[in-house]
Amino acid sequence: MNNFSTMLTYFRKREGLTQQQLADAVHLSRSRISNYENGLREPDFETEELLADFFNTDISILRGKASDSYHSLPDIEQQLLDNYRAAPDLIKKAAFDMLASAAQDAKKNLPADTTSAAG
Repeated sequence: MNNFSTMLTYFRKREGLTQQQLADAVHLSRSRISNYENGLREPDFETEELLADFFNTDISILRGKASDSYHSLPDIEQQLLDNYRAAPDLIKKAAFDMLASAAQDAKKNLPADTTSAAG
């Protein structure tokens, strides 16, 4: 498998999509998506751009030629991010507000020398 096929499969699965769902969303055939994922066919630039836009990523990341800090997250953080991305907007806002509030409370409770070193 080439880097593009690996990354396309990764992004599709990260979003919880089947090949057919992705194909429908970007107006391509399922067999074309399958061929890309299996390394049997390479997309043209316009298709790469379409898929990168769909997954809200850079073409170089989709090609596997640039690092994506998302891949280096610890498992628990990656799971949190995946769950956040899959949640409806109302839940995302509530989760963001809760975490922001908790982080602010945690900062208030740190010893003074710890907060000055971080700032």
